[in-house]
Amino acid sequence: MENTQSVRLQFLAIAITMIGTFIVCTLTLVYFFNLHWTIPDYPFFSSNFEQWFSIFRTALIATLLSSWAIWLGTKVRNKFSMTMLCAGVGTQLSMTLYAIAGCGGVLGGDWKFSELIFPSRFFTEFNFFTVMLEVAPVASIATGLLLYCSLKVFSPTNKIMQ
Repeated sequence: MENTQSVRLQFLAIAITMIGTFIVCTLTLVYFFNLHWTIPDYPFFSSNFEQWFSIFRTALIATLLSSWAIWLGTKVRNKFSMTMLCAGVGTQLSMTLYAIAGCGGVLGGDWKFSELIFPSRFFTEFNFFTVMLEVAPVASIATGLLLYCSLKVFSPTNKIMQ
């Protein structure tokens, strides 16, 4: 019984961290690409729906690609630095590889699903640097903090959750 509760709390911590990572990725994409106005700023977008769909899709893919780092971070429990390091570095690595692959997919690939996974709005010529050098670090720091906090709140030894 104790073990199943611990597993449930661990899955809850992972779910909260993934939702938080998705929200942070979405907000950083909106902020760093200056897409927070009501009129689409980029000429690539024909409507607000297309703009927000692209933002949510990119944030979702980036979050799913970094889910292994979140899972790995849950395996290191009582050490603040190791939890932050595993989740943060893993998320940074996943998002950096996603940005590099997106640059290659947009600039030189004729892969037919390239636009679905790597929207050209965020991965054209120099925009992939924004994803790699601005969005990924913010998301990785937030992921590490969210994972640590959620593991502390949902730990079986926490008296509030009992």
